[in-house]
Amino acid sequence: FASPQPLTGEGVGDEGQGRGSGDGGRARQAEGSSLSLSSFKQYLLVEGMGLEELSLEQGGARIKFSCIREEDGPGQDQEGVQELKRELSKGLDCLVKTKAAPIGPDGKFLGNCACLLEGEQILISRSGRSPEDPSDLERDFARVTSFDSGSWTAFFNSADADCEPSSDTPLHWFSLIKAPTDFKWKERPRVVLHGHSFETKVR
Repeated sequence: FASPQPLTGEGVGDEGQGRGSGDGGRARQAEGSSLSLSSFKQYLLVEGMGLEELSLEQGGARIKFSCIREEDGPGQDQEGVQELKRELSKGLDCLVKTKAAPIGPDGKFLGNCACLLEGEQILISRSGRSPEDPSDLERDFARVTSFDSGSWTAFFNSADADCEPSSDTPLHWFSLIKAPTDFKWKERPRVVLHGHSFETKVR
């Protein structure tokens, strides 16, 4: 899923104001990666690297959209959410065991998951989990309450202060929230497991 924003420059999105009743929210700006077209073509053709892998290898930010944290809304710990976290955690383990969540150039897993929540929100795995990180239901998941495609901004809350939603939040948001309506699907998906894989050589 490609961001409509360029991967070069001073970052993505505006500072903005959060919609919570706290301090107005906190915008996290993703730093743009300095990646020339010629450099990308060289890696793609010679090394078999994709754009995202190359960006991570060069130290680029995973999250390429703005994140604004909100105060926990009503029902953050509602009955059933913990069970959903446990099921999503099993899904992440399945991605790892089947090698659909390899370790990226930055030492973090490439693979994520999300599920639909009431109120047109999603529960999604966090960004930047490493193989050394133990499973932690409170730290591993964030609730995305809204995604603004115009400003490329995710509004979210999480139990852990260091937890931010997956860098593939736009993909999950549009798969679970937008696509069913926009494409008039007869059945609405409730869960998305998203994996990655790398070719070992150029075909």
